[in-house]
Amino acid sequence: MNYFSSPFLVGFVAFLITVISLARSIGQKNSSKITRRWALLLFVPGLITMGIFYSFAARMHSSLNGWPDFCDCEQLPPTLLLHSDIMYWAFGINLLMALCIPIALILFYAVPRLRPHMVYPAFLGSASWLCFFATFFAPAGFLNWFWD
Repeated sequence: MNYFSSPFLVGFVAFLITVISLARSIGQKNSSKITRRWALLLFVPGLITMGIFYSFAARMHSSLNGWPDFCDCEQLPPTLLLHSDIMYWAFGINLLMALCIPIALILFYAVPRLRPHMVYPAFLGSASWLCFFATFFAPAGFLNWFWD
């Protein structure tokens, strides 16, 4: 197995770059200070994803009277199928954003004029990772279905 192409290693490196960049950008003297408005704005994509994820879990549980015993979306009722598609789309975008933000952070670090503004993509990436990790607090029955 090639460890350098492992998705877990890629995710771990992306997470590490994001966290180190956030810590470094907050600790810089000449960095831009992030305001509450910017913090809320940068957190919105992750919050929307979490809202869609958890509302789908609640809706699935109430519609099916429990957690499903099947693994695919094809057996879902038509009313849940659209919600499922939206949830997977939003989850995928959030995860893609979390994995791609380190590229922007490396670019911001490489260009001295952009370095003071590195806090914004670092905060966006951190918010994406935080919201991704928050999905692991969903009920076990839903997580088993979701990851299968």
